[in-house]
Parts: sequence; C-alpha cells; structure tokens
Amino acid sequence: LSTAIDWVETTASSQAPQVGKRDHLIALLLCLATAGVLGLAQQNQGVMRDEGTYFEAGQRYWGWLDDLGTNLAGGNLKASFSKRAIEMYWAVNNEHPVLCKVLFGISWHIFHGKRGSALPGAKPRSQPLLSEISSYRVPGWLFAGLAVALLYLFGARYESRTAGLAAGLLYITIPRVFFHGQLACFDSPITTMWLATVYAYLRSLDRARWAIVAGVVFGL
Repeated sequence: LSTAIDWVETTASSQAPQVGKRDHLIALLLCLATAGVLGLAQQNQGVMRDEGTYFEAGQRYWGWLDDLGTNLAGGNLKASFSKRAIEMYWAVNNEHPVLCKVLFGISWHIFHGKRGSALPGAKPRSQPLLSEISSYRVPGWLFAGLAVALLYLFGARYESRTAGLAAGLLYITIPRVFFHGQLACFDSPITTMWLATVYAYLRSLDRARWAIVAGVVFGL
C-alpha cells in the first residue's frame, strides 16, 4: 500500500500528457461500444441467482418513485415518506445499498415498462424496447463501459493514449469481467466506482475541487 501511495503522488506531480476533448470523446465511444457489445452478448445469458432478487427490488423501488410522482401531482407528497410507504416499497433486499437497484428499476421502466407514470413527461408505451431481463441489465453494461472509459483516461493522462486504450480493452476482455458486466448485479458497478474514486483522488492532488468529486463518488 505504501508503494502504491508513493507511486500515485509521484505520478500526479510529474508532467502528464495533455488530455482534451478528443480523449473524452474517445472515452465516451469506448463506454457506449462496451455497453453495446455486452448487451448483445447477454441475450442468451441465463438469470443468475442474485439477479432475481434485484429484479424484484428494482420493481419495488420504481413503484415508490411512481407513487412519489402521483402524490406530488396530487399535492400529497407527505404520503410517500410515511412509515407504511417506506416499509412497503423498500423492505425487499434492504441489507444491500439501494443505488444499483434503483437504477435497475428505472431502467426496467424506461426500456420495458408499458404502464404510464405520474412522473412529469412520462408517456404510456405500447411495445417494450427491450426484453424484461435485458431492461434490468442496462445499468450494468453502462457501468462496465464507464470502467473502460476511465481506464483509457487514466492511461492517457498519466502514461499515454496507447497505454490507456490497452488497459481498457484488456480489462473488458478478462472473462470474469466480461461475464459480470452483462448482469444486473453489483460486481461491475462496485469495481467501476472504486476505480472512479481512485481516479478522482489522483485528480484532487492537482485540483482541489476534485476532492469533492472523490468524496461524492466514494459515498456512492
């Protein structure tokens, strides 16, 4: 750990390559391409044990958000924060953090849900955009894509663009990483968030405002 910290501080203080808009565009394309490949790969992927629990939790959590919109429109916002409402919607899988499951639920509603919502701007849909299983998995694909994008930016900033591209591509082609990136589970998101925390910390050694970003990302 001491050696790693020394490397971080030495690297951050050295002259780093200039990273500009082109690099951020490349990172975005890598993220979307990765998500797309994972989306295609998972079509025949069976449902893992954990996913079933998270599917149910995501639906329940979305139900709370849906009711929140209804209560907001009806001027009864307080009802969404009652003990009864909280226990009814949030009791499922309450031993785990909710961020990913909320995203699974929102994704399910956007890409598969047919029922109209009271949330502003929402419209009923006659045909789903994705299958029900795939609709839950979209956030996992995007988290995996974000990891590839961050690895590219990491390498481009502190070594070279070639190093960044190689790091990102080698990461996503690790069999276990490629498998977990397809699923509606926590494995890919937590790996990505740790990477994002380290990246933000590195940036904070040069620019203080990145310390706030590091704190927020670490909290998430």
